[in-house]
Amino acid sequence: MHLMLVDGKVVHVDMGPVLRRHRAEIVRLRADAIGPAADLTADEAFSTEEVKEMWQRSGLSDDDLDAAANAAMAVWTVEQLRQLALP
Repeated sequence: MHLMLVDGKVVHVDMGPVLRRHRAEIVRLRADAIGPAADLTADEAFSTEEVKEMWQRSGLSDDDLDAAANAAMAVWTVEQLRQLALP
């Protein structure tokens, strides 16, 4: 709850919906930034060194690159498990 002055009176305002929309937008923007980096990392056509070099030139922050690597690792793990489950 937040306090807000309305018509000269202090009232309680539930900012939850606004904050949730704001957070969702931040998550969407960050996913848009790290998605391509994660795709590149998971692509077997590129070596680790090539990916590292492209990441360094991308201008993404270390946190974004870490998130991209984690996303790529999760995708890779799921793909490996899926292939093991195939008959």
